[in-house]
Amino acid sequence: MGGLIREQSPTIERVYKTQDAFVDAPLLNVRKRDWVGVGANFYSDRSGSFGLGWQTIHGSVAYHLSLDKRRNSVLTLGIHGGQVMRSVQNEWTDAVRVEESKSFDGKSPFSGGSGGGGNMANNEPSASFFDLGAGMLLKSKLNKATNIEIGFSLQHITGNFKVKNNGIKPPSSYALEGLQDSDDYRIPKTFILHGTYNVDLSNVWSLSPSFLFQQARNQNEAVIQFLGGYKLMKREIRDDGKKGKLIKDKNAPKIRFGLGYRLGDAMQVLLGYEVGDLRIGLGYDLTLSSLSDANSGNGAFELAANYIFRIYKQPDVDPTILCPKF
Repeated sequence: MGGLIREQSPTIERVYKTQDAFVDAPLLNVRKRDWVGVGANFYSDRSGSFGLGWQTIHGSVAYHLSLDKRRNSVLTLGIHGGQVMRSVQNEWTDAVRVEESKSFDGKSPFSGGSGGGGNMANNEPSASFFDLGAGMLLKSKLNKATNIEIGFSLQHITGNFKVKNNGIKPPSSYALEGLQDSDDYRIPKTFILHGTYNVDLSNVWSLSPSFLFQQARNQNEAVIQFLGGYKLMKREIRDDGKKGKLIKDKNAPKIRFGLGYRLGDAMQVLLGYEVGDLRIGLGYDLTLSSLSDANSGNGAFELAANYIFRIYKQPDVDPTILCPKF
């Protein structure tokens, strides 16, 4: 299980905030080497001058297909779906709503409700719909020191909501002209491709270059990252005072550090810490594009953590009666 919090452009009055939490677990074993997992995801985002918000609750199921006897290569096929809620906060002032109501004969352009500005101030524009996504991930261990991950997904396959104008004319300054009762306003499908190459350079040093590409309609984003790692391994104690050999420990704490670049936008500074089943990551975006004129280069701050809880099944041991020999 894990979570993430992100605050974007904190120097701008209307800050962009995101919270995300997830939990998943294996459900049952199939064919000795395969297994099925289930999970849940909770996401909340608020942004912009009108406080445009996203809240999602998704459930997911995935089948993990082992491609060899030792599970060195595993192909995961997953699907998730759930409810998405969109809304605009009441920071949209009463004065704006009253002025808009004059053009709509007292009707809200979002809800179609009647009445003056007082009633409209209590109408928070919102919509909800069912959303569906699917994806695939391949994990493969190439040798003792190297493994790769590559995956892709398609989001918002069915996500959409309908807006009815209730015969309102003329359109407001923020409504689309030519709006029809049957018009279907869809959230654009989003294609995501990502990959990571992990290699152990030595007993203590590691390197993990990665990439991310996503596209929605004619908008796209590309990110490359280079993340290094250093294990804090202990050494053997020698009587002569010289450095002893490193003591191999899979659970030794590891420090992560690196840089990333979002093409045409920002440089990323990355820090992390791993110990046992706990991982903590910290990221900071330094804006390099023209947006820096507005946010003074303070792009975003992000904190993430996840922990693997292990539940061990108690073995069923048959009782044994020992008969002493005489």
